[in-house]
Amino acid sequence: TNMAATKALIRMTDGDNTRSMTIHNQNPGMWGHQGPKAPSTNTATSQLCANVKAEGITVYTVALAVTDPPTLSMLTGCASGPDKAFTASDGAQLSEAFKSIADSLREIALVQ
Repeated sequence: TNMAATKALIRMTDGDNTRSMTIHNQNPGMWGHQGPKAPSTNTATSQLCANVKAEGITVYTVALAVTDPPTLSMLTGCASGPDKAFTASDGAQLSEAFKSIADSLREIALVQ
């Protein structure tokens, strides 16, 4: 049988997008985190997620102890649907989120 592979990306974070990837001023050619740039970094992350989803890759997001509403909104929009965006406030909830994702991927594999 010729089964198509399921492609998935899981983006887990334990914080807000407070730094952006930029070229270091002191070290041209070197990348690093500079300055508090949450809005532009959230925009860049959202665009990256849109690009990944456009390639047919299912995106899951997991937010661990994230409370910032713009970050949570960005992560929900980043996921391939609200049912693929998880929040966890502790290790037990984090484990449950990953179990749900694994079950979802297993279900996809069985259906295909």
